[in-house]
Amino acid sequence: MSVKHNYVTALPESSTGAALGGNQVSATEWNAAHTVLDLWTTTITTSTTLTAPVEHVKVNGGSGSQVAITLPDATVFTNSITIKRVDAGTTAVLINCTSSQTIDGQTTWDLVNQYQFLTVSPDGANWNIKGAN
Repeated sequence: MSVKHNYVTALPESSTGAALGGNQVSATEWNAAHTVLDLWTTTITTSTTLTAPVEHVKVNGGSGSQVAITLPDATVFTNSITIKRVDAGTTAVLINCTSSQTIDGQTTWDLVNQYQFLTVSPDGANWNIKGAN
């Protein structure tokens, strides 16, 4: 089975039982019925090479040895990946590429601050930055 979307959304019905469409649904009803499931989240605490299917990676790097995350091969991987540092440790999280591939021309990218992230997408040869802070 191949999943093409990052999220699965359950749509609510109104309090009268009518399905969404032209009918109004209150914010309370929406919040009570709306479900979002993040399908491909993983948490990493040690150096690793990412493999499919992974789209959202939380890294807890801590203050010990540096955690290095190696991106999968951009020539075969098709999904975007977001890597987010969630700890306030003192050791940078290093993002590496496979072989001679690059991230917007760079071979590595560092996440040095808590909640810093990098979102990249493959172009069939290298990785392109879609977002970062």
